Amino acid sequence: MTTGEKRRAVAAATAEASRYDFPSALEIHAVYFAKPDKIPPAFFEKLARAWVARHGTSESPPNAMALWRCICEDVVTPETDMEVHEALFELNYLDWNNEVLGPPPVWVPSDETAQRARAVKIILRLQERCPEYAKFLAERDGGVSTSDLVIPSSPARELARAYCLLQEFSVHNQQAFWPFVFNEIGVRFRKEPTKLFDYGGVLGFSEGSAPVAGRERWFAESELNVADTCFLNRSVGAPEEQVAIVWAREGHAWNQGENADREALRSKHLRTWTYAELLNRSCRIANCLKSVGLGKGSRVGICMPMTAESVAIYLAVVMSGGAVIGIADSFSRHEIKTRLRVAAADAVITQDALLRGSKYISLYDRVSGAAEDYKQDEGKAVQVICLPADLPSGFAPEQAADQVPELRLRCELRPVDMPYLDFIALSTSQDFESVPCAPQDVTNILFSSGTTGEPKAIPWDHVVPLKCAVDAMLHHDIQQQDVVCWPTNLGWMMGPWLLYAGLVNGAAVAIFEGSPLGTGFCQFVETAGVTMLGTVPSIVKAWKANNSTCGKDWSSVGRFSSSGEASNAKDYHWLSARVKGYAPVIEYIGGTELAGGYMSGSLVQPQAASHFSVLAFGANLRLLDSETSTEISAGQMRAQIAKTGICEGEVAIVPPLFGSSYKLLNRDHDEVYFTGMPCTAEGTRMRKHGD
Repeated sequence: MTTGEKRRAVAAATAEASRYDFPSALEIHAVYFAKPDKIPPAFFEKLARAWVARHGTSESPPNAMALWRCICEDVVTPETDMEVHEALFELNYLDWNNEVLGPPPVWVPSDETAQRARAVKIILRLQERCPEYAKFLAERDGGVSTSDLVIPSSPARELARAYCLLQEFSVHNQQAFWPFVFNEIGVRFRKEPTKLFDYGGVLGFSEGSAPVAGRERWFAESELNVADTCFLNRSVGAPEEQVAIVWAREGHAWNQGENADREALRSKHLRTWTYAELLNRSCRIANCLKSVGLGKGSRVGICMPMTAESVAIYLAVVMSGGAVIGIADSFSRHEIKTRLRVAAADAVITQDALLRGSKYISLYDRVSGAAEDYKQDEGKAVQVICLPADLPSGFAPEQAADQVPELRLRCELRPVDMPYLDFIALSTSQDFESVPCAPQDVTNILFSSGTTGEPKAIPWDHVVPLKCAVDAMLHHDIQQQDVVCWPTNLGWMMGPWLLYAGLVNGAAVAIFEGSPLGTGFCQFVETAGVTMLGTVPSIVKAWKANNSTCGKDWSSVGRFSSSGEASNAKDYHWLSARVKGYAPVIEYIGGTELAGGYMSGSLVQPQAASHFSVLAFGANLRLLDSETSTEISAGQMRAQIAKTGICEGEVAIVPPLFGSSYKLLNRDHDEVYFTGMPCTAEGTRMRKHGD
């Protein structure tokens, strides 16, 4: 039987029913489109009862998305065979028109979920207080309609429409949009900016000169230190009580599967720092940095795993007015030396070894060897400060000093280098005032992958971290009391992204000091109460293949996010189904040069597996023909999609995009991102995104 014949048979069968009961119709679909034993009859009976309990016995057929929400929340569970999930999904969206409606969503927001979103708060405030927003709505085709304006109790469908209008407004009037967003976050300035952005001053353009794409100077004439916004934003309540970091170290206790003693894990193996404790530790480290001559303008490498201690070190360097050089602990001696040279490093903080399973692999030897190579080539000495791998995060320095034999280094240091326990003993003061900086002062030097040559050195300034925080707020809906986890490293952009996404939004950052691939990490997600779990497709594939989430209660997870690799829709349907009622996967694409995304998703809109639902806020994108670099119009896109189902091209960004790069340390920025790019009809030069 052909697909068309099956559809006609389904229509005839449902027409003969005494009334159109959609759950019953779904059962009829199963006869024609699935094996008889693929979905046990009990699931259809359960669905019929759940639907009536939710909506009564209405004669009219329900919306497919509403029915799918009912299936996710009332019928299937994480323990249900994934084949059943997939078969119900296929049947539910059997008549879904992809060409008109786009891909069918795996997750559909409830009204309550959409109403709680922080983006909705921004919309409501703009409606009340922003004349430019009212003008924007009035000037749209057809003027302001009742569906353009929302109230706190508006249904998710209306809020999704308003969310798209908000993104449109973020491009249409950045001068009006961004102040509302920064006010919601509570950005801390030492000296308030005179304007949001201009093209003058430090970038070499005189006031009044013609705008040049990619040369925007944000927060003109202001002073700030972005670390202040980590500790003093609007979302932080009582710093002495609110958790900033929750962490655990990999070990036998986390790998017990269903036999894990959850209460013992929580009480004995899970550690926390409050915002006050993290600030105190970072202040002490900043004073120690000052004692060894490192401060404003210094460039300090961090080459070690993501731990609570490395987070405190990172923030201490930023507070000091210095710049962190991000170096992944997996890099070779040559790769480390390249980063020291390009960034003009003054010091590196690392640890003696990496624990991999039951074996220790030397890290200090690679770092100190790279420092020696750098000195030989450039004549500049770099001091290495070295932690013992056995030093537990959150250790009390004075107590650790008494345990030196147990915490001895697994390497012999060069005469110029220093043990971390000696370094942290240089000051006991927890009083440190962060150093005021210009917005364009560097806080972090990150590098591209370097797969096609020497990696590009991309400096992040004190503006860039706010892009991370804004994406986290408006796309991932991170807010106070959230627990945010993303297995990563400070050598890659998602490391600092995680810190700013969590801390600037008043959330706790969750860190598992070990491999994210096994049951230990999955148990940590449950025990730490993670509410936003970031990942990459290869990790999800490993969880699925090894059944690592079996027996884990991930009910705290309200959303997942994914970046770094192309995802697989079936794997990500599986991931959404690890949570009772399903949790969305917020796809997130961007790059180090953009400090975040140019496309993403949200908790206000339905989310389809392995798809994006919205452009990033402030992002104005165009699609270019890959061969001619000419812009593909919206009409051409629609025609191509109608013809072949797909329209391919290169994504280009129309500046300005908040947080995007404007210089490189070892390349000509304009040549890399702007040369050969066309202009818009309005005359603005487009840029490459760099991904």
